[in-house]
Amino acid sequence: MRTGAENRAWELQAYGMTADLIRSFMQRQDVERVYDACMALAGHLSNMQEEFCNQESPDQTPEENKLRQELNVAKFILFEYIMDKVRGSNL
Repeated sequence: MRTGAENRAWELQAYGMTADLIRSFMQRQDVERVYDACMALAGHLSNMQEEFCNQESPDQTPEENKLRQELNVAKFILFEYIMDKVRGSNL
């Protein structure tokens, strides 16, 4: 079991910020529904994809292409199996 300081250190290396800061950001954005949270998540995935996987680049490495594809799979699952299930629901 991690101590509070260990949890904070892990969050900082994993997210670049604390989980509480992420929660605070989401609350400030009035994200109360699952659908809205999914849209925020999709935005972060797309930002990461754009940052690390410039698909327009002719010199894209196989690793960059694989990362781009994995992010597309994550977004597909998010849209197809999560967001479509909650669309219109006020969870």
